Amino acid sequence: TKQTPPDNSGSADRRRTPWGFILPALVPLVLITIGPLIFLYYISLTDFELGTSLSEANFVGLDNYVRLFTGKDPQFWPAIVNTLVIAVTATAIELVLGFGIALLVDSFGERMKGVLVAVLMLPMVVTPVIVGLVWKLMLNSEHGVINWALGFAGLGQAWLGPGLSLTSIMIVEVWQWTSFVALILMAGLASLPREPHEAAA
Repeated sequence: TKQTPPDNSGSADRRRTPWGFILPALVPLVLITIGPLIFLYYISLTDFELGTSLSEANFVGLDNYVRLFTGKDPQFWPAIVNTLVIAVTATAIELVLGFGIALLVDSFGERMKGVLVAVLMLPMVVTPVIVGLVWKLMLNSEHGVINWALGFAGLGQAWLGPGLSLTSIMIVEVWQWTSFVALILMAGLASLPREPHEAAA
């Protein structure tokens, strides 16, 4: 008897199905993350400067990287140090504050906990550009609301000046991302078994 060849259309459909789920997320990821990353690498190989037209930039190859790592750019290493200071200090503060907030929220009932979680998510969902503009206005040394409030005690500061600019950046960083740390730690607390807590109580 003549045997019919196996039908592989089902397995082909099964191979295509995961891509149908992945592509809607993969396309924005490429456009928002990978595309700009490739563009930044291209810009780093030119003499482009902020405020000038991209059409005026000339290709210089690896000259920018050579200038950075041979010490010809005096701003590079201080920028690296400032980045490390912000990363380490802000992360430590966010962990401490986030853990305290997570413990506090975890002590409330379910209904109140849902309200507090919604409030905690607000700083995270605000666009970083908007966060920067709002905090720039609030930290303005002449018309900002922070100096207005501190002015009653004579504690007004030049928050955006060279002396406190690093501190101001860390304040904004901690304000925006402490809630993210708190939500992660709350999820961890929720996954813990309740028996040891009940026994301790």
